Amino acid sequence: MQGKEYGASESPEKKRSRSWGTGASQAIFRAAVPRVASICLVLAVAQPALAEAQEREASSKPPVAVKTAASPENDKADPNPTPNPKPKPKGAYPHRPTIFHRPIRRQGFHFHASLGTGGGPDTVGLYHAMEIGGSWRGYTFALLHTFLQNKGFYGTEKGGPDEIGGFMLQIQGPIYFDDLVWKFAAGVGGEIDQTDGAFDAIAGFGMHGGVDLHFPIWPRFGPTLSLGLLQVFPKKVGANGKIRNAPYHFAAGVALGVTVF
Repeated sequence: MQGKEYGASESPEKKRSRSWGTGASQAIFRAAVPRVASICLVLAVAQPALAEAQEREASSKPPVAVKTAASPENDKADPNPTPNPKPKPKGAYPHRPTIFHRPIRRQGFHFHASLGTGGGPDTVGLYHAMEIGGSWRGYTFALLHTFLQNKGFYGTEKGGPDEIGGFMLQIQGPIYFDDLVWKFAAGVGGEIDQTDGAFDAIAGFGMHGGVDLHFPIWPRFGPTLSLGLLQVFPKKVGANGKIRNAPYHFAAGVALGVTVF
């Protein structure tokens, strides 16, 4: 049996149809390739210009603020927050407000001396106070010598003792403000008999209290305005050798002095 030869019996119409289909595909391909190549070329040329335009647009926008714990958005009370201060080490000098808004540091060696005027029911004259001691964190421990000299001042002695005063141990501390100070002392107190130039002490118990207002020129030194209250309870030895209470004396004084805080 003789095999059939492919295409031998094809009609001319079929041959034209097959050749037309092949030719149409080739024509579409030939037309599409230049167009696709043109699009790719356009994209390749336009890509750098597009990237440059995007960069210009991004740089023209304001920077976005990053919200942090210290940013104004998160801290409505303080638009300009400051860093938290470092905690003071243990034992550091405490911070207190001051009346005069001047720095004061009551720490270390302490000295005070003042002179003024004072008086009481049976005394009037020169008021004096002197303190020597030390301060620590705004509190002062000192030895106080104070007196009110009645004899020889203001032309009157009011019939009382010639002088009252004493030596006492004193403590001081701030009254909320670091330059406003309370003080209290207790110790030996009494009166002095200065008749005919004598200096006879009649000792007993004494107390002293008051308030100091400091004006620090430097943190450790400045003038002081003082208000003091002095009380003495002298003891006398009677003719029979027994100790009896002498009259109680009280005086108040105001003085101006200087202080090493």
